Amino acid sequence: LEILKEKLGEFVKTLKPRDQEIFQKRLLSEIPESLQSIADQYGVSRERIRQVEERLIEQLKIYMSEFLR
Repeated sequence: LEILKEKLGEFVKTLKPRDQEIFQKRLLSEIPESLQSIADQYGVSRERIRQVEERLIEQLKIYMSEFLR
């Protein structure tokens, strides 16, 4: 569990600030913020935030797969 937390922290550091914030608010939060709420903060559509979230999940899968071999 400690290794997982460490690698997750390292992954977050590789992200752009906006992506870090979306990752924290949507994927690491105990109660995720709504897509619409985040979209309103950035002045983009809810769909765009969903796309960013999907891309972040894919990046995380790739990043973690390197350590799980």
